[in-house]
Amino acid sequence: MKALDQELRDYYASQSLSADSVEHILASAKMVRPPVWRQPAWIAAAAALALLLSAVTVLVPRMPPGITTLVAAEVAGNHKKHLEPEVRAANFAAIQKALPRLDFSIAPTRPDLLAGLTVQGGRYCSVQGELAAQIAMSDSTGKPCTLYVAPLTEALERVKPGMTTAGGVQIQLWQDAHRLYVLAR
Repeated sequence: MKALDQELRDYYASQSLSADSVEHILASAKMVRPPVWRQPAWIAAAAALALLLSAVTVLVPRMPPGITTLVAAEVAGNHKKHLEPEVRAANFAAIQKALPRLDFSIAPTRPDLLAGLTVQGGRYCSVQGELAAQIAMSDSTGKPCTLYVAPLTEALERVKPGMTTAGGVQIQLWQDAHRLYVLAR
């Protein structure tokens, strides 16, 4: 077996490529492109994308809160101040008459949403910069509640009706006859 092994080694040792063949192989190797992920342009593009995404997440300000969140927070803050009414009255009509700058009706067409609440008085206020009425009320246990009534402006029309909590205050929002009602408890 050693003789055959030796003969094969001698045969392949005596073989060689011509200079033209070597040059042809080297020229062919230069035409082969490296894999896409190893190309400098691809690496640079990936690095630029990573840098851009990092910059966007750091430099772009967070989305501002929606109008519903802003209204709820404003109402909760005002409710916690426990401001005294400018006008003492037991009904919406008397408050409306005493606050002549309100050019919209403050009486709800759905009084069932205020069932169990007693009107105590009212005052001028604003909701998102819009003139509004702030109605002092109390529930059946005497706990103070505050109702805010504002005309539906373009911005306030986007307030989503429903229940939410802001600053530990329970807030109920609804729209009625082109007005926004916000009840804080």
